[in-house]
Amino acid sequence: MLKYDEKRIQLYNAVKEYISAGFSINQTAKFLHCSRKTVRNYMNGDFDSLCCREPQSCADRYYDYIVKSLSAGMIRKDIYREIIKQGYPGKMTAAYDYMNKVIQIQGIEIAVNRSSSIEAIERKKQLNKFDHLSRREIFRFLWMSEDISPKHRDFLMVNYPVICKLYKCIKEFRQIFKKKACPSCICSLIDIKNLS
Repeated sequence: MLKYDEKRIQLYNAVKEYISAGFSINQTAKFLHCSRKTVRNYMNGDFDSLCCREPQSCADRYYDYIVKSLSAGMIRKDIYREIIKQGYPGKMTAAYDYMNKVIQIQGIEIAVNRSSSIEAIERKKQLNKFDHLSRREIFRFLWMSEDISPKHRDFLMVNYPVICKLYKCIKEFRQIFKKKACPSCICSLIDIKNLS
């Protein structure tokens, strides 16, 4: 739905009245305190395009697609590429400005520096529902004594008894290494080797 500017509507109607009353373009421009070019535009122009508060963008045709894509987490660069494929005639800056306006009006949280299709983003959102623990986190927990959540630690100790044994062996090895007891160190290394 278009929003109209009252001043532009008044100017449009005044130009039409003066011209229909027989005044010239120059006289009409003097009466209305505007340029001859403005009078000519309002005399011959379309009401919607002249009186609209904000000029229509050529990206308006793609509004639904843009909102859907932005909401799904697609970045503006990829959206621009897609609307170009669909026949968007405008330039990149105009498209980005339009998307920024849509983001502001709709209150959409945008994805920054993420280039993916909508389907890939949806799959990633589904995966985020699960709780993940990487090998790196497990290694750092065992070797560097970094903290992991108690829930993860309990899960590892219950479901993977080898990790529990390995954790104990690493702690014992560190104690022996600090004491610099060579025979005990060799026995500890043999125990660790037997674990695998």
